[in-house]
Amino acid sequence: MFKKRIFFLSLIGILLSTIAWIQFNIAAATPATPPSAFIEEYPLPNAGTPRQLARNGNDLWFTAPGANAIGRFVYTSTVNYAFTFYTIPTPNSEPYDLVIDGNLLWFTELTGNNIGKLTLDTGNIEEFAIPTANSAPTGVTVTPNGNVWFVQRDGNNIGKYDPQANSFTEYTYPRSDALLEDLDSTSSGDAVWFTAPGVQRIGSFTIATSAFFDVPTANFNTPPYTPIQLIIGNQSDLWISTKDGVIGRFEPATVQFFRWYQVASASTSLDGLFLKPQGSNRQVWFTGSTSGIAGQMLTESGGSAINKWGFPIAFPDGELYGIVALDDDTIWLADYANSRLLRWSPPYFLSVYLPIILNQG
Repeated sequence: MFKKRIFFLSLIGILLSTIAWIQFNIAAATPATPPSAFIEEYPLPNAGTPRQLARNGNDLWFTAPGANAIGRFVYTSTVNYAFTFYTIPTPNSEPYDLVIDGNLLWFTELTGNNIGKLTLDTGNIEEFAIPTANSAPTGVTVTPNGNVWFVQRDGNNIGKYDPQANSFTEYTYPRSDALLEDLDSTSSGDAVWFTAPGVQRIGSFTIATSAFFDVPTANFNTPPYTPIQLIIGNQSDLWISTKDGVIGRFEPATVQFFRWYQVASASTSLDGLFLKPQGSNRQVWFTGSTSGIAGQMLTESGGSAINKWGFPIAFPDGELYGIVALDDDTIWLADYANSRLLRWSPPYFLSVYLPIILNQG
C-alpha cells in the first residue's frame, strides 16, 4: 500500500512537472497581457521602446531608442510613479546599452556612433564621437579607474574612452565579422570580457598587454552556441546568455571550460541576463526576446543547478530584453515591443506551475 501511494504521488509530481514544462515552452495559447496577478505593467508615455535596464538604488534607468532618449523611472507605489526622459542631441541615435558609474550614466548610440554621458543629478547629456565611422557600438562597461570600454558590432573593435584625457583608443579583434555584442570588466579592472556571436566565441582583452584571448562557446560534445549577453559575478564567475535557449558558466580551470544550462527552448534568444547573490547561491535571471518568457535559475556557488523555471510574461508579441532584480526581490523587465516596463513581485506565479519534489526518505 505504501509503495502504491509513493508511486501515485510520484506520478502526480511528474504530471505537474510536465505541466510546468508545457507552460515554459508553449507560446501560442498565452495572452499578450500580463498573465499573473504578480505582474504590473507601466506603459511608457511616449512609445519609447525600452531596451536595456540599469538600477541606481531603487530607481530604474533605461535606453529608449523609440524616443531617442535615456529614460528614468521612479516607483513608489502602483499609483505613485514617474517617468522622465532625457533627449539625446543626435537625432535617431538609437541608444543601445548603458552602465551607471557613480553620478554618471554612460551609454552607446548604435546608429549615432557616439559614446554618451548623462550626469544623473542634472540630466545633462554630452556625446563623444567614436573615431571609426559607422562602427555600431553595442555593449558598454566602466573599469574601476573610470575608463569607458565598449564593443563595436560593425567596427569589430574593442574601444576605450578615457574621460580624463577626452581620448579614444581602439583595438581590432583579430577575427573578422565577429559582430561583437556585449562586455563586462573584471573587478580588478585588468581585463574586459566580451561576446562575439558572429564567430560563436567569448573573449578577453588584457589591458596591460593589449592581448586578446578567446574560446569557442562549445564543449567537445556540443555544437557551438551563439553568445549574446555577458556578466562577471562578484565571485569572478562569468555567465553568458545565448540565442539557443542556453545559459553558460565559464570555468577556465576545467578542461571543458563551460558548464551549460538549458533554460528555454532552442529557438529562444536569451537577450537579458542579471545575477543576484542569494547567500552562497546565485540567482541567474533571464529574458527571452523571441518567446516573451522570463525566468530564474538558482545555482550553488560551484555552479550546480538547484532549480530553474520560466514563465510566459508577454506572449505572443512581447520582446523582453533588459532585466534587473531589486533588493526587495521585485524583478523589473523591459518589454520592447509593447513599450512598457513590467514589475514582477514574489512569489512570481502560483505554485501549481512548479514541479513537486517528494521526500521518500
